[in-house]
Amino acid sequence: MVASTVLLWAAVNADAQELTARAQHSWLVTRASDQFPASVAGEVPREPTAETFPTSVQPWWLAERRACEGCPTRSVGKALFQTTVINGVYGLANLARGQVTARITPKTWWANMEQGWVWDLDDFAVNQVGHPYQGSNYFNTGRANGLSFWESAAVTAFGSATWEYYGETNFASLNDLINTTLGGIALGEMFHRSAWLIRDPRATGRGRLWREIGATVIDPITGINRFLTGDASRTTDKPADLVPSSLTAVSSAGVLWRGTQSSAFSAAGQPFVEVNGLYGDVTAGRSRTPYDAFGARLRFGGGAGLSEARVRGRLLGQPFRNDTVQFNVLQTYDYQNNDAYQTGSQSFEAALAISHSFSSRVRLQVMGWGGLTVLGAVNSLPLGVTERPEEEEGDTGQGVSEGPRFYDYGPGANLGATATVSRDRFPLVTLAYEGRHLYSIDGVRANHFLQRGRIDLLLPLTGPVGIGASAEYFDRRTFFQDADRTESGYRYPQLRAYVTWNPAAAVAPAGSLTQAAAPKPGSDAPPSSGASNLWITGGGTFSTLRGDCQECDEETPYRHSGGLLANLGYRVNRRMDAGAEVLWMAVDTADGRIRSTHVDAVAQFRPWASQGFFLKGGAGMAFIRNWVDAIGSGAINSKALSVVIGAGWAFRPEERIGFQVFGTQHAAALGDLQTAAGSVPDVMGNFWSLGAGIVIR
Repeated sequence: MVASTVLLWAAVNADAQELTARAQHSWLVTRASDQFPASVAGEVPREPTAETFPTSVQPWWLAERRACEGCPTRSVGKALFQTTVINGVYGLANLARGQVTARITPKTWWANMEQGWVWDLDDFAVNQVGHPYQGSNYFNTGRANGLSFWESAAVTAFGSATWEYYGETNFASLNDLINTTLGGIALGEMFHRSAWLIRDPRATGRGRLWREIGATVIDPITGINRFLTGDASRTTDKPADLVPSSLTAVSSAGVLWRGTQSSAFSAAGQPFVEVNGLYGDVTAGRSRTPYDAFGARLRFGGGAGLSEARVRGRLLGQPFRNDTVQFNVLQTYDYQNNDAYQTGSQSFEAALAISHSFSSRVRLQVMGWGGLTVLGAVNSLPLGVTERPEEEEGDTGQGVSEGPRFYDYGPGANLGATATVSRDRFPLVTLAYEGRHLYSIDGVRANHFLQRGRIDLLLPLTGPVGIGASAEYFDRRTFFQDADRTESGYRYPQLRAYVTWNPAAAVAPAGSLTQAAAPKPGSDAPPSSGASNLWITGGGTFSTLRGDCQECDEETPYRHSGGLLANLGYRVNRRMDAGAEVLWMAVDTADGRIRSTHVDAVAQFRPWASQGFFLKGGAGMAFIRNWVDAIGSGAINSKALSVVIGAGWAFRPEERIGFQVFGTQHAAALGDLQTAAGSVPDVMGNFWSLGAGIVIR
């Protein structure tokens, strides 16, 4: 990550000067936009064919299944194969480091499938940084093989799930599945687009080679593929959809002074380096292209090796009121390590931004956001423990812990706001606030509230050089769920002084960055059968469920029952459907009747448009009544974090009425289960289902 940051920073200034020339030089963009209709917003790029181009203008790249001359050859099978190879490479690396979890056999695979999902005990950085980075490799096997953002997201989930079940001997980890998939998507697209800032596919010679090598450091999978296929030396234009509308980076280096709860500052400062990058303009423009605008922040030093890492990418954008008001849907990956808290999270937010220009050079931007944290982690200690004990060195290998684990997992919510006054795109004053709530369902049972306020003052001196100062305030409050309802808190201020470097931003000409792909009948073009964008399914399942708790000694039985499953959503494109899913099932036992209802947001993706095979994934909430298997009779109603993965086959996927068969696994993370006999910690329910249903479009 350090090397990636340095290379990205070095490329920004040079790339900024090339953006306009590169966009204007792309004959393909101009020619395609003149002759062919644009793709439907938000759809997977359509695969052009000879039929869609007149014979006199057929480009060479059509025969190679490329979306444009600078795009990679499209291959779903190759993406899935390379994802499996990556799992093998990680497994061999873990084996070489002496990790006992890497000694896999078919017996461990079967044991993992029998057990289902659990929470793991790995180190905080392994789970919150290592797994998201591993997921970025999966994601970019898709991007390196011509798949879209959403298709690559499905590949990420595939890589994560197969690693959890077949890549390690320990049981499949629910927190790893979420962190690897969602964190991998955020980091993967950020690395993929950042690497394309460095590449110059129109250049030749040694300079071209070093740029390709530098981009490979940031996005190894795409870089390796380009060297293997010869694309690293082929002269083409950049893919137009990977050229940002604007580009800004502010790097800073300085000293940080941290206070205490009494506000006393230490005399000795700590050095730090911070990089803030803005790719595109997240506060403006209609967008249905994920991550055509994103912000990234990396901070090293200041009390920790990596003290902050954040990526916030736009999934959808819509302007209002003559472009003065902007609505966005965002995805956020976040990692912070400071004296008040160490936290990491995967979240989605809705944001509203307002812009006002005081003059042609001075601008005010205000943005507020709020959203849901799918899964967050925060460091914590059990009640009565004031210092984290030293971990004894085990024989499990580097990064693998046998516990105890000193951080909590759970879903939650977040909100925040920023206000920035800028001059010539250089931020002069920034005010920021963010708040985060996490409800622990694994670890110390508590509600965690994390708050942070920040003000930045920057002064340009000469050229790209400036100076700055920042004041921050951190506040943490924890409300434990013990009998006494114990509360604890910690807060402190922080000051920073630094020198900044802000390369000149570049803005490409309006309209030059949209690459229109020629539609291919029968590929991603709207189906000819008259099917609508509606997606409705209804059917039945035969399900097996098992309730377990990680601290229970007794084996719990497998229960069998029928269930009902329904989906309601819309067709994103010919390969993907998205919407809500409900799974309901009831099981009669000697101790009572178990009833469970899963309500999830899901996406269903078909890798091959001409085939019926699909993958499914999603998350939401489960409502459990009388969960008797784990602890005996007397259980009461409980809510749980729900996660679902699955696969199946759709028959007649292009028609109004179709049919599908599927297999799914749902996990219900209940956390503490309250019963008549007391509280049982770390209860997890696993539901395996085979089913069939009718599909209406």
